Amino acid sequence: FDGDNVVAQAAVFFTAGYETSGTTLSFTLYELALHRDIQNKLRNEIIKGLKMSGGKITYEM
Repeated sequence: FDGDNVVAQAAVFFTAGYETSGTTLSFTLYELALHRDIQNKLRNEIIKGLKMSGGKITYEM
């Protein structure tokens, strides 16, 4: 996935009418905003996964 594809998928995710999924993602983002330590841990795990996959987002990450 490239950046545009991720943004498009997120837009579909929110507008497709899946209230429970949207609510869950909203609460997740809210909690990440409140807890910088968890946000940093997640960021580091994403960076590590990207390095392991050659910079590509894959399902195996």
